[in-house]
Amino acid sequence: MNNKNKVVLSIIFIVLIVLIYQNNQLRKDFDGLKNSNALQAEVIEKKEDEIDEVSNRYEEALKSNETLENEISVLSEKNEEFKIIDEITKIKLEDMGIDDYKIIEEDLLSKPELISIKGILGGTMYFTDVYLLNDQWVYATFEDGHIMGYGLYEFDIVPSGEIKWEEIEAISD
Repeated sequence: MNNKNKVVLSIIFIVLIVLIYQNNQLRKDFDGLKNSNALQAEVIEKKEDEIDEVSNRYEEALKSNETLENEISVLSEKNEEFKIIDEITKIKLEDMGIDDYKIIEEDLLSKPELISIKGILGGTMYFTDVYLLNDQWVYATFEDGHIMGYGLYEFDIVPSGEIKWEEIEAISD
């Protein structure tokens, strides 16, 4: 074999060794990518499981919220049932021309200017609930979104049917 053939054979041998080395490196890189993809797939699967769990808890919270809203509605209706007046007060109100005591409650609810306690942080006081105590007084709660309070209010029905109000005492929490 002459020198030229030996050189060509040596170059081919070196190229073959380089190609084998590169092939091994590519296999290692490919295996690393497969392992990385497998890890990423595991992470994605775990995250999907977490998303499913959060979604299930969210659905349960929505159902619970709906149940609570229904309970609040029932309790509000029951609360209205407790806003009844005694027979003597009813007779006295009828003598004053009031057939439905709710008119008195609604009138006070429409007059937040009677609340002597001023709102804070830009809030404006308004009545939230009114409870008729008798033919002269009501107990009312109020708030402005920041603070709450309650008060005792005296009312009088003048001959024209208008209701005149006076705050007896008001306290904020």
